[in-house]
Amino acid sequence: MTSEDNYKMHRIIIYSIVFIFEILGLFGNINLIAVILRNKVLRSNFGLIMLCLAFFHTVCLFFELINMGFGILATFYSYRIFRSICFHTTFPVILAHCLQTGTICILSLDLFLAIVIPFKYRHFRMSFYLPMLLFLPLAYAVGIVVAAKILLDDAEISMCNPPSSMVPSVRQRWYEIMLIFSFLTVILYSGAFGLLSVKMRRNSSDIRLIEKKALRTLKVLIVIFLFTRFFSTGLATLVTSLGIDPEYSALVHNYNVIPAMAAYSQNTYVCFFRSEEYRRLLTEQFSIYFPCMKIVLPVKITERSTSIKRGPTIVVKI
Repeated sequence: MTSEDNYKMHRIIIYSIVFIFEILGLFGNINLIAVILRNKVLRSNFGLIMLCLAFFHTVCLFFELINMGFGILATFYSYRIFRSICFHTTFPVILAHCLQTGTICILSLDLFLAIVIPFKYRHFRMSFYLPMLLFLPLAYAVGIVVAAKILLDDAEISMCNPPSSMVPSVRQRWYEIMLIFSFLTVILYSGAFGLLSVKMRRNSSDIRLIEKKALRTLKVLIVIFLFTRFFSTGLATLVTSLGIDPEYSALVHNYNVIPAMAAYSQNTYVCFFRSEEYRRLLTEQFSIYFPCMKIVLPVKITERSTSIKRGPTIVVKI
């Protein structure tokens, strides 16, 4: 079997899985964005960072559809994919990918700060706090795209995706910085988890309900992150650093789109299953398209949503 025949099989496997995540991810992220924009109660520090993350993930999912189009042409119509046209067609996904990597990290930092300095955290000015947190991810995104453009060549590639659209030297830096963000994310999530665990053991009679919910949610977030972004980024960085056969290395990079797609698609569903507020409001949102949701998930949507709007402002965390 020739290399091209092999890649036909790999493309079919990869894009069949990608298509499933496209449906789940775009539906979930678009509805999550709509829910946060429509409901003032969700526009806390955490909610606005989640809004940014959902937007970046939506951009990544949209451009993966374009990458899928390249794959279909290459698989069934013998279309030859060149790095230059791939980069110029889909470079916004590189920007969005870098930004979502950094945003996941600052989401964990935001949660860590809310636990370590809860009183100061409540008085952070969002107009200063959010741009300050997003500065490093933005610098990372712009730096990688500029470097990829400057060093761009016109080599033929097997699949069009963010790693393949960059020359190996830029791709290596892309993965290395991504791995640093991933390590920081794991450290901050683990730190928040540890602090909450200690607090629950020492003050079991005084622990607030929201902290108990946060502890359960942290377990989910850490596990999802470890099995999607952390593991896949670490593997890709290792393969690139060891100088393994370029064909095998490219295959690893291409299959990395699967855990990436899982990461792009999970936000809404984690919010739905781990937060009562998000679940109630998302159910209301989903019922616009699927009225049967009111029967499957019997919640007095109108009444409870109204009570939220009239009640005191609270900070909602998952």
